[in-house]
Amino acid sequence: MIVITDILKSPFDEGGKVAILNLLDRLKHNDECIIFSVNGDTDLKVADYHFDLNKLLFSPGFYRKVRNCSSKKLVYIPEASITLASFIRSKLLQLFCRKKIVMVSLQPRNYWQVLHPIIRMAGPDCVITQSRITKNLLEKIGVKSRILPLGVDETKFREFDAATKKKIREQYGIENDKTVLLHVGHIRENRNLGWLRTVKSRMPDINIIIVGSSSFLQEKKVYDILGQSGISIITKYVADLSELYNIADYYVFPVIKNDGAIETPLSVLEAMACNLSIITTRFGSLPDVFVPDKHFHFVDSVEEILVLLQNGKPEKCRNRSKVVPFTWDKIAGQLIQILRTL
Repeated sequence: MIVITDILKSPFDEGGKVAILNLLDRLKHNDECIIFSVNGDTDLKVADYHFDLNKLLFSPGFYRKVRNCSSKKLVYIPEASITLASFIRSKLLQLFCRKKIVMVSLQPRNYWQVLHPIIRMAGPDCVITQSRITKNLLEKIGVKSRILPLGVDETKFREFDAATKKKIREQYGIENDKTVLLHVGHIRENRNLGWLRTVKSRMPDINIIIVGSSSFLQEKKVYDILGQSGISIITKYVADLSELYNIADYYVFPVIKNDGAIETPLSVLEAMACNLSIITTRFGSLPDVFVPDKHFHFVDSVEEILVLLQNGKPEKCRNRSKVVPFTWDKIAGQLIQILRTL
């Protein structure tokens, strides 16, 4: 297998980059995989070759190097996901490298009707997407698609014992009997974080923690409004996020807009691996792969969140068992199987 991607750029503190880095690491262990990093960090050991290229990836030398690789299957993972430009780049790779092209989609995109024929013509042999909605959209245009959600590092994210959880809460100044809500992600308008502000205003005794990116520019207006409402915001680098998952009672994912996150939000899977109860919108691939129960709640409004929280702390849950099929080893194995069928 050949992999070409332009996403391997530090810092690796956002979902798409973390996901692909984990996926590539597992592919290197599970398959004969040659990785080309384009315009990325040159010190990453996961990549076999590094190229600095233009936006179209057009380079006879680059194409020649890829073409000379023995594998006939090429996986293209664009940082911008499945934009029109990404489809054009995949077509150029197909023409000049003479390989079967599989493109990986991290986020859906909307296309004007007039662009559908161009996308259909430039489409790769297959697009790997994460949700049924995006798969149906692409196939309606005429692009073959397969579904494969993202995974979680089950060794890094795990549940701590009660004594350790209590100790970490003390470090953050949180009483052990307090209910804690956690959200991890960029502090931006498209994350729908206003729902958390409403929860805090209606239920002020609840502790709400938002962990933002340590490098990604936050939207100041959103940041200020959340901070003024009494929500705790952490933007410094957190070495072990599993600590914060383990002091929370609920993980809340309120994102509605498609551009607010990748289609399989890694933070939801990480929280589940730590046996944290989930409250989430019906975002991306989540409704495709998880069935709601007393520890996994789909909500359509902030009012539904408030109703759930009125019941107090959740009972001991077993959400970790639900992400067993989504370890990175298993996701990498499924990708290899998809390629073998093409």
